[in-house]
Amino acid sequence: MAVDAVPKTEDASIIVPAHTRKKRGRKPLPNNLPHIDVIHEISEAERHCDHDGQLLNEIGEVVSEPLDIIPATIQVIRHIRKKHTCSCGQCIKTASLPAQPFPKSMASPGLLAHIAVSKYQDALPRYRQETILKRIGVDLPHATLANWMIQTGTLIQPLINLLRDHLLACDIIQMDETTVQVLEENGKSAQSKSYLWLQRGEPPVQPVILYDYDPEIVPCREAGSTVQTGRPVQTSSDACPANS
Repeated sequence: MAVDAVPKTEDASIIVPAHTRKKRGRKPLPNNLPHIDVIHEISEAERHCDHDGQLLNEIGEVVSEPLDIIPATIQVIRHIRKKHTCSCGQCIKTASLPAQPFPKSMASPGLLAHIAVSKYQDALPRYRQETILKRIGVDLPHATLANWMIQTGTLIQPLINLLRDHLLACDIIQMDETTVQVLEENGKSAQSKSYLWLQRGEPPVQPVILYDYDPEIVPCREAGSTVQTGRPVQTSSDACPANS
């Protein structure tokens, strides 16, 4: 049986357009970081030519920029309040002490800010912060750190109130909930879910982001109704399209 020959066809060519590929490399360090110049010079003996002994002329420099980190400096601030008295023995005056976050406590504003940023921004548990402090000889139990954070929350409440005022001034507020588990919460087991609500608004100058904790799930419409502004406000959440 004869088989017809299949004519050969030329392979079709496809033109692939050229593209520009970004060159990968080390990103430059921020210019706002402090820069410490360390000058390295050759010795006086080396400043002469190896061939004819003439004095070498400077023609340039080679610069390298390694990134350095200075470990956190922990210090003790001693408040020394001077006392003055009159020779009559009837008058004694002592210099006043600047306002402190917690009277009669060793917690300075800088220490409280460091603990808060480490815990809530960098997700560093308090028991690990306790271990880090012990390495330098400072004994601060994590229970003490927890109490300080609770008291700090009370101190910054006026600031939170101002942020909420700016948030409620927005025409649209975005909301989203995240489930969390809380240990030893009254009336709830450790396995039950609680909710952390994220609220984000866009004021004209700068956005405001606030978090609200709720031990129970709140329907989206009910959560939106808690935004009391005295005017129509649209809240948007992934659990429901919108509320007003």
